[in-house]
Amino acid sequence: VLVQMDSPHPYESPHHLHENKRRSHVPLRSHLTLESAVRGFLPTSQQELPAGEENKRIQSLAGNDWQFCLYPSPDWVPEGWETNPKFDHYDAEEGWGAISVPGNWELQGRGVPIYANFTYPIPLDPPRVPANANPTGCYVKHFSYTPPPVPGKMGKRVFLQFEGVDSFFQCWLNGSYVGMSKDSRLTAEFDVSHLIKGGKNFLAVQVLRWSDATYLEDQDMWRTSGIHRDVLLCTKPALHVADIAVTTPLSFGSDEGAADGGPPLTSARLESLIYLEGPSDEALAKATVTAHLVRQADGQAVMDPIKLSVTAGKWYARDMADMAAAEASHGKKFPGGHGGVAKLSVDALAAVHGGPQLWSAEAPNLYVLVLEVTDDGVEVVERESCQVGFRHTAVKDGKLLHNGRPLMIQGVCRHEWDPRTGKALSEESMLRDIKLLKQSNFNAVRCSHYPNHNRWYELCNIMGLHLVDEANMETHGFDPVFKDNHMHPANSSQWLPAMLDRCSRMYERDKNHPCITLWSLGNECGYGPAHDAMAAMLRAKDPSRPVQYEGGGSRTSATDVVCPMYPRTKQIAALLTTGKDHRPIVLCEYAHSMGNSTGNFRDYWQQFESTPGCAGGFIWDWADQCLEAVWQEELQGKEETAEEAGGSARKRQRRGSKSGVTKTEIKAGAIEPGRRTAVVVAAAEKQLAEQAAAKPAATPKGKAAAKPAAKKGGGRGKRSAAAAKAEEEQAAEVQAPKPEADKAKALRTFWAYGGDVVAPHPDPANNAPHDGQFCCNGVVAPDRTPHPALHEVKAVLAPLEASLAEGPAADGTLQIRLHNKYDMLDTQHLQLNWRAMAEGQPLDLGAPGDGWQALENVPTIAPHASLLVPLPCTMEKVQAAAGQASQVFIELQATLKDTPLWAEPGHVVAAMQLPLQLPSGAPQGSLVQRLLQRQGVAEAGVLAAAGGGEGEGQAPKIEETPELLTLHCRGGEVAVRISRASGCVAGIMLKGSQLLEGELQPCLFRACTDNDRGGSKGSSYAARWLAAGLDRMERAGPCKLETDTKGGVTTVRSSWTMKPRQLSKEEVEAHASKASGAGVGESGGSHWFAEVETLEEEAEQVSAAEGGGRGAGAPSGTEPALQSSGKEAAEGAEQAGSGSSEGEVKVEVVYTVHGASGLVESAWSVDAQRALPAPLPAGLTHSLPRVGISAPLNGALSDLSYYGRGPHENYVDRKYGAHMGLFNASVPELRCPYVFPQEHGGREDVQWLLLRASAHPSMPSAAKEGKSKEMAAAAAAAA
Repeated sequence: VLVQMDSPHPYESPHHLHENKRRSHVPLRSHLTLESAVRGFLPTSQQELPAGEENKRIQSLAGNDWQFCLYPSPDWVPEGWETNPKFDHYDAEEGWGAISVPGNWELQGRGVPIYANFTYPIPLDPPRVPANANPTGCYVKHFSYTPPPVPGKMGKRVFLQFEGVDSFFQCWLNGSYVGMSKDSRLTAEFDVSHLIKGGKNFLAVQVLRWSDATYLEDQDMWRTSGIHRDVLLCTKPALHVADIAVTTPLSFGSDEGAADGGPPLTSARLESLIYLEGPSDEALAKATVTAHLVRQADGQAVMDPIKLSVTAGKWYARDMADMAAAEASHGKKFPGGHGGVAKLSVDALAAVHGGPQLWSAEAPNLYVLVLEVTDDGVEVVERESCQVGFRHTAVKDGKLLHNGRPLMIQGVCRHEWDPRTGKALSEESMLRDIKLLKQSNFNAVRCSHYPNHNRWYELCNIMGLHLVDEANMETHGFDPVFKDNHMHPANSSQWLPAMLDRCSRMYERDKNHPCITLWSLGNECGYGPAHDAMAAMLRAKDPSRPVQYEGGGSRTSATDVVCPMYPRTKQIAALLTTGKDHRPIVLCEYAHSMGNSTGNFRDYWQQFESTPGCAGGFIWDWADQCLEAVWQEELQGKEETAEEAGGSARKRQRRGSKSGVTKTEIKAGAIEPGRRTAVVVAAAEKQLAEQAAAKPAATPKGKAAAKPAAKKGGGRGKRSAAAAKAEEEQAAEVQAPKPEADKAKALRTFWAYGGDVVAPHPDPANNAPHDGQFCCNGVVAPDRTPHPALHEVKAVLAPLEASLAEGPAADGTLQIRLHNKYDMLDTQHLQLNWRAMAEGQPLDLGAPGDGWQALENVPTIAPHASLLVPLPCTMEKVQAAAGQASQVFIELQATLKDTPLWAEPGHVVAAMQLPLQLPSGAPQGSLVQRLLQRQGVAEAGVLAAAGGGEGEGQAPKIEETPELLTLHCRGGEVAVRISRASGCVAGIMLKGSQLLEGELQPCLFRACTDNDRGGSKGSSYAARWLAAGLDRMERAGPCKLETDTKGGVTTVRSSWTMKPRQLSKEEVEAHASKASGAGVGESGGSHWFAEVETLEEEAEQVSAAEGGGRGAGAPSGTEPALQSSGKEAAEGAEQAGSGSSEGEVKVEVVYTVHGASGLVESAWSVDAQRALPAPLPAGLTHSLPRVGISAPLNGALSDLSYYGRGPHENYVDRKYGAHMGLFNASVPELRCPYVFPQEHGGREDVQWLLLRASAHPSMPSAAKEGKSKEMAAAAAAAA
């Protein structure tokens, strides 16, 4: 990529990384007490520090009392605002107002959030950013500083820390320049010892939305700006700890003969370099450091204190350059610039009482290393601490090993995002995610795609999650379809310092966290020399963790694991069978979980677990990234519920109606409902951009002639009266409360995605870029409500697996085979329970009620081992208890005996259902009759004949007209009407009540899922289905109808042909529009093999977007549709139904009507071999969205019971975690509210369905009781 380095601005200079920023180091808090140093890592609610022991050396500047103003660009910022605490522009007329920090200004009524996958939200012109459309936020904070007591006479140091600012900022303290920084996800720390004063202080921060750093942060996410993490003041004594580096080298013996199947620990060391700073070499030489090792769980010391001497020398000084610059600019000497180091190196096997317990996600045994610094060997001046876990991860013999054992990554990718606060996450939000992740059997998280908040790592250390720590880099927009790798900044020496700096600073901040298992060089940045440099740096600094990077084909020399995106299971097997690469495979992304998806997930895990060298992967991704928004409808005197108003508002907005939604608000922080509206904000920001574009081009800062001069009254120079008035109006529009909003008659929240909040683009040709609902890829909803896919994931990832043994034990009891899938743990911490179920009802085998009983005396099972375990019952006992039941299951649960921090008491880690094959010849009655009787349906006896047979008694009375064939049954109580024109059942009447509101028609289409839409150039499943006309099938030609009566049964045979209805030109265009939309693009999977090699299945080298038609959808690629499928869909729509036989579907149905009971059976045959055009594009399989029947039912039938899989939504390729049972629900309760409307609510293996009429206003009250069960019985019969 060509980069012009002629910009005078630091925010357009990739080589200009920072000014006055201190070197990166681990988080330091300068604790006053040992207890604070240990308990400070615990969740806040559990720290329980005695009064007065809280850390007074850390002062947070967070709060909602910051002052803020948003300007169109840096050149619009008035002179002097940052240096004068009484600046006369800090008023509402100028646009200033209160704002919360941390927070994103777009979620607090200023500016507009933009969701984009990889399309840059600014024109691609690196390193330049739009000169006149670069929103610039100015923050002001007035605060009081009371210097905390510092022991000794050496003085103190005060550091100002910004933990996360997007994307470029400069700051001033008390009118003096402090420094500047880039990289929105890492801490920027400045020494302000010479600037801060006791009492009142004045901090000014200027943040730019766009900078050259924007080109390195092109992640698939919402683009929001501002100070989104905490701002801290850290006061430390002049003699203090500046950094801590801890390592825990481990060695293991052979695992042959080991009792638990794992290798024994033969050596373990605890080593640490403690870097110190002080006012002089003499002071450092007199200092000592005392090391304590404390167990995190109970605060008990596990190692005798060890005193360490300090070696002084400027070689160890970490801030000499910063101090020299400060001294030069302020003309005085500061207490810094001298450094020293203390070294800790002990044999942990001997020094740690009882030996060190190893850290893993399954057993997060955690310690805290506390370091006490004394200035003269007596007085403690500060205590620093860091979490320590004895761990080691390595790649060896084609395996990913953690602590010497093979590690299977059960991971998910996770963005830092909250639907209400955006990038500003609270500890409560992090804990909520960690607990749900652990409860769902995940053991790993990929920090996608940047270093997370430091608190996240501390909590993961405690709770137990393996993390991939990823450098804050993605440059996907330089090469969207992965064909021009040379375009990426990784191949430019001008970007090398910035990329290496980001990776190095990530390592320095996070190096001690035991939860970090792999380092990642970023995401989708191509491949170049920068990656080799980063990998070399990490390997040299940290041999205890492998490096991961997918770019360049996932198998470059920069990665220690092969980490492709979205390969198929056969491609994974092919990789491992070629013998060309002996690195383990970890899928950095797979199982694309957008909307109703995550199908075939168990197939992946069967492949992982059966193939040596597979080490799991990371689902894309954890949570739908949405914003909580409010539609506010002006009702114009019409009474309307909030739900109706919100729904109609969104519907109009989706159609692009000009009437549209009058108000939209993004709820966040302290912003009051109705105060600001996103539609208005978007218009205001566009107005800002237009104003800036109309202004003469600004010259570089420092040339005052080109700078708009501040005038009295808060105006800017060189503005017309109209411009001034327009600016005042936009300021009032953006900042002021909206009193009319409080009068809204209806409010409804919904999840907003790209396009719901429209942002102007600096380039008029590319206005309002967004990628629709492509931010909705999670296995949980934005508020962390689990999607049905999460139930499947939890079941597949369960640590215990069971199967029924082929034969009974010697004493005749049933046996099950248990397999322990834990990598590190045996099963002694689990309680096993079991029961037997027959057709959804527990059997009484000695445990009344729900039938659960403990499985006693189960031997402990070692990791990855299996064991036969007897059940305390025989097949005969189960059969006797089951009676006439035809289906019996053995159900098992594994629960936790203890309650870790992430679980509730009795948490279920595994739930299994095993079908029990009853002996041949076992009595099996009518399933329908038994279930109807259990449900209390009075007609159960009448319908006992369900299942067929010619039957006895009177045959149906047939009434014929030119339009209908009507069969009267049960003495006229039941009437079945069949249309002669369509061949379909047109109605079923029961005692005068109509059960069907329309015809029972064949159904070949359904709402498309998000992954159905994945693809481009007409190759997505959705585009092909629409082009084939499957959404508009109709009867072509006459219908053949034949009847035959034998005994008490009449058979009606009907057959016809269906073809797509011919479309008008207008409808063709509309269909082209329907076929396009955000989805999963084929290019997403095309780059996982950069070099095409001769591999089995690799000849199919296409997208991994193989999903939608066969169920919930197989995993797919990650790129949005290229929006070019419309043309091909239109061409297909014109061709479909043109008279050729292509597109024909032949249908035959046989109705069997029982005269005595009114039972109606139907058997359908659908020949759809010519429904889709041939040949198919490479990689796609023959697939239809649906082959079924549908009919509108009487609205009164709104309650149901069914025997099938549940209780949650499930599909043929996503049903492992849904057990067979008898479930009751209302029709609305079957709904699964995905963010983007699509196919949902499926239930698999349904063998019986009962519909009941609930209280319904359209039914006479006298009929509610009398006809409810009758309708239910007839519906059951029809099912």
